[in-house]
Amino acid sequence: MYNKCCVPTCTSRRKDVSFHMLPKSEIGLKKWLQCINCERLRSLSSQKLRKHFVCHKHFEKRFLAITRERVRLCPNAYPTLFTVSEMSTGIPQTVARIAVETEKSNNDHNYCKKRQHLDHTYCIPEVVEKRFKASNTDNTETESDINSYQQPSTSTYESGTMEVPTADKNALHSPITRRKQHIIQTNKLSPHCAKLYRQYRKSQRQLNFKTRAKQAVKFSKEQSFVKLTEKLNPIAKKFLWMQIKECTKKARGRRFSDEEKLIAMAIMKQSPKCYRFLHRIFILPSKYTINKMIAKLNIEAGINFQIFDAIKTEALYFF
Repeated sequence: MYNKCCVPTCTSRRKDVSFHMLPKSEIGLKKWLQCINCERLRSLSSQKLRKHFVCHKHFEKRFLAITRERVRLCPNAYPTLFTVSEMSTGIPQTVARIAVETEKSNNDHNYCKKRQHLDHTYCIPEVVEKRFKASNTDNTETESDINSYQQPSTSTYESGTMEVPTADKNALHSPITRRKQHIIQTNKLSPHCAKLYRQYRKSQRQLNFKTRAKQAVKFSKEQSFVKLTEKLNPIAKKFLWMQIKECTKKARGRRFSDEEKLIAMAIMKQSPKCYRFLHRIFILPSKYTINKMIAKLNIEAGINFQIFDAIKTEALYFF
C-alpha cells in the first residue's frame, strides 16, 4: 500500500514516481474516491485510507506545483487521468470528448455565420485608388492624395475629397516589448534572480516570525493568563510559560532562554533520575544543551560575593 499506487489500473512504484496521500477532509476524500471509482477503497475506513497513495501521473499539470525539492499538489487537486492515452496526453477523456463534440456541432450548424448580400449592390462602395507621394529624405512625413470617390446612387451628398492624416515613420519602427517569462522552477533562474528570490524567502520567514512573536506577546499580556499566574512564584510562572510557548514546535526546533536553562539545570543537579522522568512528561532542554551551557561559563577561583549576599538575605528572614 505504501509503495504502490492505489489506482486499480496503475502499476507505479514509489521509487519511480512521486506519491500523494489522500486528503484528510471529507469533501476532498469523497471527490478522490468518486474519481478513482474503486469499491475496495470505498469500503475502507478513513484511518486505513491514510495508508493509500496516488502517484502524480493521474493529475493534470494545472493541479501540480513543481519545485526544486519535490512535487506538490494544489489544495483543490483531484485525480483525472487514468488510461494510458490520458496520462500520455495529460488531458482527461471527458474533456477531449466534449471538445470534439463542440467542434462538430459548430461545423454542422453554419447558419449563424454572417451572410454576404451579393445581390444588393447599393451597399458596396466603389474602390478608392490611393496614391502616396514620398517627400524628400530630410522630411519625416509623407503626403497622400486620394481621388474623389463617388457616393452611392441613393446618397444626396456631393462628391468630394477626403484628407488622410500623414503617417509617421517612427510608428512603424516602434520597439516591440518582450513577453514576460514565468519561470516555475528555481534552478532555472539566473544568478541575480536566484539571489533576489532567496532574499525574498528570508524576509518572508522573518515576517512570519515577527507575526508569531507579536501574537505570543499579546497572549501573554491577556487578562486570563495574568489571572492564572498571578499567585505563582516567578520560577513556576516561567516554567508554565515555557510549556505553552514550545508546545507547538518540533523537538529540534525548540529554543530556550538562559533563565529556562538555569531552571532545568537546577532540577538536573538536584536529581538526574528525576530530570529524566520529567523530561518525558514536560518540555525541558536536553542534557546536551545544559552541558553545552555549563562548558561556556566563565568560572574562576576566588570568593563569590553573590553567595554571601544570598546568605545575608536568607538570614534576615530566618527568625
